[in-house]
Amino acid sequence: MNAPWHPTWRGALLAPMCAAWLLLAGCGPGVGGTGDGEGPPVSGFPAPAGTTALPVCGAGFADRLACPPATTTGPAPEGSLLLRLTDPAARAAVVVEGNAVELLAPCSQLRFQGAWAQRPGDAGPRYHGTLTVAGVASAASLQVEAGSGSGSSLQAQLLAEADRTVLGPLLLAPSVLALPACP
Repeated sequence: MNAPWHPTWRGALLAPMCAAWLLLAGCGPGVGGTGDGEGPPVSGFPAPAGTTALPVCGAGFADRLACPPATTTGPAPEGSLLLRLTDPAARAAVVVEGNAVELLAPCSQLRFQGAWAQRPGDAGPRYHGTLTVAGVASAASLQVEAGSGSGSSLQAQLLAEADRTVLGPLLLAPSVLALPACP
């Protein structure tokens, strides 16, 4: 018959290890933290170094996003609800959620992930983040503005360092459709 639990050398070692594990479980990525001690990410993607994170619901095109109503203290800090946009002609798709964005252009093997932020020297805020082309990553930004007319479209341009155009201008409209196949 098994004896009831008694503090033994195994229990003496196991208890502090379990306590440390539980304490550390709340410090890493995936639980609201970045794992680097630099503060919380902006909706899953941290604002890059040298930028100041801002709520995208304060942008001039926020009425074309899925932003919650503004509060008495300003735009919704949590950002936009999930919104999918596409530019079928450019074979590009954009997902906006919170204050973060992801742009995919599979035919160009291009992926951009960024957070809405202001960088000193920029004329205004834009999405700053990482561009990956064919597996090679570099810093980039996505400039976004309201599309022409009164619809829900957005115009965007993906810029590499020194504001060199990588993709765009894109004419993005809300869509649930898949992108057209690559040629």
